[in-house]
Amino acid sequence: MKTATTALFVVLISLLGVAQNANWKPYVSKELGFELTYPAGYHQAELPCQIARSAATSGVQSLLYLRKGTGASEASIHVTLDRRPFDMETLRSRASTGWEGPAQVEVGKYVFYFYGAGGGGVQYADRYYFNLNGRILSLVFDGPYASDSKSPSEETREVEERMLERFRLLNELRSGESAGGQPDHGKPED
Repeated sequence: MKTATTALFVVLISLLGVAQNANWKPYVSKELGFELTYPAGYHQAELPCQIARSAATSGVQSLLYLRKGTGASEASIHVTLDRRPFDMETLRSRASTGWEGPAQVEVGKYVFYFYGAGGGGVQYADRYYFNLNGRILSLVFDGPYASDSKSPSEETREVEERMLERFRLLNELRSGESAGGQPDHGKPED
């Protein structure tokens, strides 16, 4: 009886995982060698959109631009590739102050670098950076914001967490190796 109960529990947990994944869509870049998933409630914008054209003026390539909601409830996720070298100096240039280093965030076996709310009473998107073969892959989560907050909502934070947890390098999925010979999974050169 104990074995049957354990088996039922495992099946229920598996079904819960399938149900949670059913509301997420995949994004795969075979060219760059990574995949991620995003909530089905976000809609993919045709590129190049105005946001992508703006990013391109600074040498950044838009890979994926997602939106949901309107007005105060609007949220977006922007995934880009900056072909400048991935190093701490380049990351510091992206800080709202222009000088502070990002926080290091380990998610599973990957390391991301994070900038969130800054000063001055202004709302700031949550920005995560990853060392993708020596270049800067960024995931920017913007809105919605509570009226008294400088950071995206708790719901957005949950989306961030799940997207980062599901991020994968493709050659690791096939062979168990790390991408670009980077055993550190995202740590930059100093």
